[in-house]
Amino acid sequence: MVKLKTFEIILSASDGFFMAGEILQGYVTVDLKYPMKMQAIRVFAKGKAFVHWTEQKMRGPGQSRYKDIKHHHATEEYFDFHTTVLKNHDKCGKKFVLPAGKYSYPFRFQLPSSLPSSYEGEYGYVRYYIKAAIIKPWRMDHVTKTAFTVSSVLDLNSLPQASKSIQKSATKQLCCLCCSSGPITTFLSIDRHGFVPGEPITINAEIENLSGRKIRSSSVTLKMKTTFHTTQQTRTTSSVITQLRHSCIGKGQTDTWNGEQMFVPAIPPSYLLGCNIIEINYVLEFRVDPIGPALELYIPVNIIIGTIPLSSSVNHYLRFQQPHSSNGYGATNNMPMNRLSLQTVNAEYILGSVNIKEEDDPEYTRGQLNYTPIYTYYIWGG
Repeated sequence: MVKLKTFEIILSASDGFFMAGEILQGYVTVDLKYPMKMQAIRVFAKGKAFVHWTEQKMRGPGQSRYKDIKHHHATEEYFDFHTTVLKNHDKCGKKFVLPAGKYSYPFRFQLPSSLPSSYEGEYGYVRYYIKAAIIKPWRMDHVTKTAFTVSSVLDLNSLPQASKSIQKSATKQLCCLCCSSGPITTFLSIDRHGFVPGEPITINAEIENLSGRKIRSSSVTLKMKTTFHTTQQTRTTSSVITQLRHSCIGKGQTDTWNGEQMFVPAIPPSYLLGCNIIEINYVLEFRVDPIGPALELYIPVNIIIGTIPLSSSVNHYLRFQQPHSSNGYGATNNMPMNRLSLQTVNAEYILGSVNIKEEDDPEYTRGQLNYTPIYTYYIWGG
């Protein structure tokens, strides 16, 4: 006989997005088809970072060889809150019967202001979640679980490097059969280092192919480089976030990237400040790939992804986007700058979702177990 029809957690933020330092609140809903015996209903909120990977080596001689598996892991806890939202007030700790019906129990926790942003990666995560349990010591507890996103602040205006422009060049000399050929020369220019999700990275570049070969393609790729730390080891992964590509360049020809825009998707901020076991950096890679046996010509550029855009970038955008009204004499009157602002939405992480069920969760845990982090995304024009 199924007594429990509904058992879920509803957060005050419908999309589950909270800033570090905000109040985390919501309520637990219970819908019973029949009366249920219980000891209490409790709510738990937890924030932690976790890193784990394994290394495998074959050891021993001959037929006695065996697989040696070594685990590398680290944990960092940020908070562990809990509260009882329903209990027997007449007899503390004793079981009671909750009649059939629908119930709602509020909860409220103060999030610390120094929390790192949520992140889900190949070998670790920064994760925040709420768990509610109907406590039944004589039987298996009913448990429901849901994750929520926390965003910290990384203000690009506080980082001097963010506003500095980038100009880089590179040259590669190819060998064509037994004779040397001319060089491939590249130049890359970007007006600053710092960007926010939704903002375009404007790319200006030139490739001059004086070699004796065609160039298969050129590309600009934004990559996330994540470093996972334990007390003894580190491991780094690289994920492609987005990419632009140009096609073939013939012998003696020149190709130009003339203000092409790469929009930054929904991704976590650089560095993952507040977390000591996971670090995030972003690299913009400009690559030129010649046809034939030769290494690519490669220009890497470090990019900073923040949560608050450079004020100079916003002002530049607003100057070209603000509405105009005619004064009747062929001229225009501009609206005041402070009447305009950039709109934002909370957008899902470009690299997708994860399942948040852990080893210590009961087999039949309910709730929203598939979780996708969300990040502030600015509605930015071209």
